[in-house]
Amino acid sequence: MCIFKLVYGVGLRSLRKLFTTINPSWSNQPCDAAAFDKWKMKLSKDEEISFNKGDINEWDFSLMTTALLYSKSCALEMNKRPDLARALKDLKSDRNRLLGHPSTERMSDADFNTFWPQLSKNFEILGAEPDEIAVMMLQSGREKLKFKFLVNDPPSLSILQD
Repeated sequence: MCIFKLVYGVGLRSLRKLFTTINPSWSNQPCDAAAFDKWKMKLSKDEEISFNKGDINEWDFSLMTTALLYSKSCALEMNKRPDLARALKDLKSDRNRLLGHPSTERMSDADFNTFWPQLSKNFEILGAEPDEIAVMMLQSGREKLKFKFLVNDPPSLSILQD
């Protein structure tokens, strides 16, 4: 759950912020999308519909990364900062492996310990706040402790109240 929140919470917000930094006149209107040079963006029918509405707050992770990597204005910025393009490509690959096409509903501790720092670092490169990521990790640890406590000692529920 923590990885999910990192990718679709903090991560997606940082991608949207990066997009608007590169495209400061974007106003989340259909006219923005109509005037935008998609350049090498290849979109599915559903992505095209979402894109054409112009509201980046409605764009999913895939559409957001596609726009950042392959639209003309964003690609120009990616060429100036190869670290951004590398981070985006790594994030897209990791997201697909972990959340898009998992082979099981469980994630091993070893995978978590590998992917959490990798994802965090890449989102920080793209503008995510390290403190926001750290708070998420702390909250996730607290939730895990609550769950373990519930499983091991169910009658003591009153201790879990905030």
